[in-house]
Amino acid sequence: PEICIGTDDFHTSERLTKIACSAFESIGFEVGLNSPFKGSLVPAKHYCEDPRVSSLMIEIRRDLYMDENTGLPLEQFSIFSENLHKAVSGITAQF
Repeated sequence: PEICIGTDDFHTSERLTKIACSAFESIGFEVGLNSPFKGSLVPAKHYCEDPRVSSLMIEIRRDLYMDENTGLPLEQFSIFSENLHKAVSGITAQF
């Protein structure tokens, strides 16, 4: 998938998962859930201790924003960046 949303059983609610997937899909990204990457990062002192701490990880397929042979950004990087910003803003606005 173009975007992989990684979740944690304790720190990622079903609601947050749905909001994140919908935010990226509404812009046209192909989204995978915990595939090919699984999990999210949570500070150790909160891990499985504080249910108020929410977490998800967003993995972005490199060919969306860079030429993997040169490491340089693609011409359409600014458009990709704007779309990424829209998706993340959509998540934070709803959660």
